[in-house]
Amino acid sequence: MKRQACSFVLVGLLSTEVVFTQQPTTSQEQRSSLQATSRASVLPAGPLSKKSEKRLAQMSKRYRLTSEQQTQVRSILFKEEQDIQTVSADALMSGGNKREEVASLHDTSQQKIAAVLTGKQEHQFDADEKRRAWMDGRLPEPNPGPALNGGW
Repeated sequence: MKRQACSFVLVGLLSTEVVFTQQPTTSQEQRSSLQATSRASVLPAGPLSKKSEKRLAQMSKRYRLTSEQQTQVRSILFKEEQDIQTVSADALMSGGNKREEVASLHDTSQQKIAAVLTGKQEHQFDADEKRRAWMDGRLPEPNPGPALNGGW
């Protein structure tokens, strides 16, 4: 029994040493060099999911984002993905609480994205968000228009 415990401890120590002495991979080197050379307030984000990449591409086209804005939006979307994964993995939260938390994270990300945009871009972004909220049933119809059948 003691032998097994000693073997287990020895293997653990050796594997820890291997992890700490391992040379950084090329992506780690690239990330650290980007962080060192970049003076921007937004850190470079990792790879996005296909859904977020598509969302970024659509936003870039629709709002004509500059490369700096694209970098900032990418960072915001990456942070949102990480936070959503953290919430999804939380076994202590109920399904309803998870949905509320994810909705809150999304709203926060939308506010951060709106802050990155210029006046005209932000106006168009807000209009699109209101339209999406109405289509999702989160808002009443924005302009019901004239009454149908017996209005006049």
